[in-house]
Amino acid sequence: MERALAEGFSNPRANSLLCFILAYRGQYREDMRLIVPGHPLYENIRDEVLAEGGLV
Repeated sequence: MERALAEGFSNPRANSLLCFILAYRGQYREDMRLIVPGHPLYENIRDEVLAEGGLV
């Protein structure tokens, strides 16, 4: 990703590489407004925090 960003203005191939990386990476993003109690990601984070001893 760093190479694609650094070379993006002068190298058209780097632009296509950057587009590919962003498109592929976007599949794993979650809208944080949807992460509420009951959501699997929320529950995983909650379990990790509680396993570490809870919030300080």
